[in-house]
Amino acid sequence: MFKLFLIFSIFVISKSFSQSIVPDTSINNKTNKTVLVIPFSPRLYYNDADKEIAKQTGNSFEQIMNSFRIGYDNSLIKQLNDTCKAISILSGYTISNNDDIENVYSNSNYVFEKAMGLDKKKPSGYTHSQLMVSDKKAEKERKKANKGEVVSPVTDVTNKFMHVKFNSPAFLIELSRKNTTDYLLFINQFEIIGNYLNPYKTGSNTNNMLIKVHYSLYDSQGKYLFGSFATEEYPSTITDLKTISAQFFKAVNTQIISNIPLASVTKKSKRK
Repeated sequence: MFKLFLIFSIFVISKSFSQSIVPDTSINNKTNKTVLVIPFSPRLYYNDADKEIAKQTGNSFEQIMNSFRIGYDNSLIKQLNDTCKAISILSGYTISNNDDIENVYSNSNYVFEKAMGLDKKKPSGYTHSQLMVSDKKAEKERKKANKGEVVSPVTDVTNKFMHVKFNSPAFLIELSRKNTTDYLLFINQFEIIGNYLNPYKTGSNTNNMLIKVHYSLYDSQGKYLFGSFATEEYPSTITDLKTISAQFFKAVNTQIISNIPLASVTKKSKRK
């Protein structure tokens, strides 16, 4: 019964977000490459704006998380479809699809690694995710199957991203074969982080929020190709989920897509 409810919720939220996202038609060239998108686990969601969004919308924290999870997946799929064929593992709305997602999560080992393609990061007022564990626990967890646990030690994560690893490429090869894809794009972690450097702006609620999406790209043979994070700022006064999705997800998606080798359709763009 819970799975049926989850599937229905995914369908309703997805339909709602799809009406608010306008596809980018600026790129007419399209390759024959296929990308499978795996959404972030609910465990790897961190949002400083949850409390304010809940206050303004009346939604529960779980509803907000599900809306961002499905809304971001929807946005990324639509933008990817401008340049290639994109498949969402969420799009089937079936119990089988949900089982596939859980199978991916149970085989995932999450670790912080140095982000690829980054210039030296400037200091900012944004704090980092709390999704880390101690050195002692991390070492213990590395010695066994992690089953979706975050196993990075508590360190400075500037210029690092949440990466996903698998014990054997055979798992990724089978996942790719089953979905007939060229690339596997894992959205590992979704964060919305507050900039609290300026006390006045924070107190008056005029500070900015930072959307930060961590991702890893593998090919159909289970080879790791690229991993990093993509970011975009928006005013903290915006609490409408559809507005955040429609106006600010596109810039995040563009950064991610620019690092997928889709022939000569797109050029890699530098991070701001």
